Amino acid sequence: YGYARQDKKHRGREPISARLMADLFKAAGADRLMVVDLHTSQIQGFFDGPVDHLFALPLLTNYVGSKVDRNNLTIVSPDSGRVRVAERWSDLMGGCPIAFIHKTRDPRIPNEATIGRIVGDVKGRTAVVIDDMIDTAGTIVKAVDACLEAGASEVIVAATHGVLSGPAVDRLKNSGATEVVLTNTLPIQEESKFEKLTILSIAPLLARAIREVFEDGSGGILVHNLEERIAAIEKLALNREAVKIMGQNAQIYALKKFSIEKFIDEHLRVYNSI
Repeated sequence: YGYARQDKKHRGREPISARLMADLFKAAGADRLMVVDLHTSQIQGFFDGPVDHLFALPLLTNYVGSKVDRNNLTIVSPDSGRVRVAERWSDLMGGCPIAFIHKTRDPRIPNEATIGRIVGDVKGRTAVVIDDMIDTAGTIVKAVDACLEAGASEVIVAATHGVLSGPAVDRLKNSGATEVVLTNTLPIQEESKFEKLTILSIAPLLARAIREVFEDGSGGILVHNLEERIAAIEKLALNREAVKIMGQNAQIYALKKFSIEKFIDEHLRVYNSI
């Protein structure tokens, strides 16, 4: 989504360009948008029509969770604005601690941040630095350095969108991160790939969402806090008898067409497919 970070005024006379992009989509004839991990959720309100906001979080957490010891893990937000996302990561990782980095920006200098101190404990732990996008990688690399200086045993970087503009590739190559995990929401050219880069495919999530839209299926399966739904479904699936008892009031789950058994099976099938 172009100009996603220009979603509010930082100082007088600045444009809110994210709204302009929504108007351009509308003028071009789009009557529905399907997006993955918007920079801020309020951008959905700029578009005069339905917006399907999908989340790559389960895809990223499943991969990272399979590579690390979850008992020795800290999720690190690169700034205070991503703490809520870090909390969602923590929930899906079994309640591991979170930390964030105090960061300031000069609004006159784009794509550059000054890293302060880490608020939280990363010493002797694996730190996973998360963000929605990596542009020039300046902020992420500084966050990696800050984690290592604070005593982190290793640092993994995870983000949804790999813009990788300017010096980003060289910065990430030479950074102290052991692995950089991205999705393919944006095409990553061969010359931009490097040894410690891992690219996860978002295609199954998009395909399933498009199918639900065209078949008038349950879009809620894939959108609207998907990560929270998956966590709840996994808990429900642990005890199907208890679920049947709770399912006596099916309206709680908005199940007008599905039994509780079919509800669980369908959601777990979607979960496994992504």
